Amino acid sequence: MEENLKWYIKSIIIISIIIYLLVDKMFVDKSILENIGKTISIVIVLSMSYIHFFWKFNPLSKTPKLHKEYDGFLISEFDGNKREAKIRIVQNLFAIQIYLKTDESESKAIMSKIYTEYGEKFLVYYYLNTPNANVRNRSEIHYGICRLKIENRDRLTGQYFTDRKTLGDIEFESTIS
Repeated sequence: MEENLKWYIKSIIIISIIIYLLVDKMFVDKSILENIGKTISIVIVLSMSYIHFFWKFNPLSKTPKLHKEYDGFLISEFDGNKREAKIRIVQNLFAIQIYLKTDESESKAIMSKIYTEYGEKFLVYYYLNTPNANVRNRSEIHYGICRLKIENRDRLTGQYFTDRKTLGDIEFESTIS
């Protein structure tokens, strides 16, 4: 994400200068402040559009585009059970939100990051899991960390660890290619 921010700041400065020069040529009868105001408005609209949508189509961006839903499962070492799960990733240029749901609970990421380790991409996130009320006698609310290897934009595999001192394996496949 840091590389995205550096690239974005450089790009926005260059684009702002270009847009100002164009606005200044188009509105020669306006004051500098009016043209700066127009430039700021245009740059804000363009940058918000890019941050939330158009970044996905930038072929130069090295950030994996994970914004979609995945089906999969997790296997807890606590009881050995295989549980079906769904994960939804909402992503923009600078942020990743992760929501995981099983039949028994829901998890929401508190912090998340994509990083590179030995040439491989990983998604790691810290989450709060809230089990359904009917299973709280054996599964209390807890925090955990999940580390997923991004095998490709359609497959994520890894492990999770919780503050209850449990862990497990986890796998997801994209529901839409």
